[in-house]
Amino acid sequence: MIHRAAALAGLLAGRALLAVAGTHGKTTTTGMAVTALRGAGHDPAWALGAAVPDLGRNAGLGADPAAAGIAEELAVVEADESDGSFLAFAPRALVVTNLEPDHLDFHGDAATLTAAFDALTTQITPDGTLVVCADDPGARALGERAAAAGRTVVLYGADDDAQWRLRAERSGPRGAEIEVDTPQGPLAVALSVTGHHNVLNALGALAAAAAASPSSAPEQLARGLAGFTGASRRFDVAGTVGE
Repeated sequence: MIHRAAALAGLLAGRALLAVAGTHGKTTTTGMAVTALRGAGHDPAWALGAAVPDLGRNAGLGADPAAAGIAEELAVVEADESDGSFLAFAPRALVVTNLEPDHLDFHGDAATLTAAFDALTTQITPDGTLVVCADDPGARALGERAAAAGRTVVLYGADDDAQWRLRAERSGPRGAEIEVDTPQGPLAVALSVTGHHNVLNALGALAAAAAASPSSAPEQLARGLAGFTGASRRFDVAGTVGE
């Protein structure tokens, strides 16, 4: 018997890995990262915890790199902390959306859970990047410890020290429009999902996709992300009233 995470890591061996971890928002952020990379011309493998209508299902191997003439293979995975199995992965880019006490039936206490996240940051590849939400105290603290240990850390959010900093946000029932300061300059992003939580998820996905694929222009990643309409069972439209 092989644990699912170990089997997945084996299937994706040889690919540059973008992993998404955190207490909330993993599935959505993973789907966003896949669609962003597709906008930049990639066709990565992916695996996440729910079906994504834009992707057709919850997992796929993407294009055959040899047949497609792709120089580099990429993969995007949702890294689940519930049983510590995310330690099977060695990502080039790791995004942590937030870090709060959860799954204590397995970890026992918050300190042990936090130690598991710290251990995951040590498995980032030598040329890799940890991407954390500057607005979340747990994720920010994780980034500070990783930076002190010599890891490359990128922050996203509304805080002034974030490299991917949210400058303006307009959310409506059909989506959000945001303005972002990026390491490459200002960026306007139109999203097909709404809510501040999804704006932060989008920033994390963009920052991580840029770290996993440094040659991809932020504008290309943003165009791909604009087509993401959400993961299943998260604010699905049930019907329309009064129209």
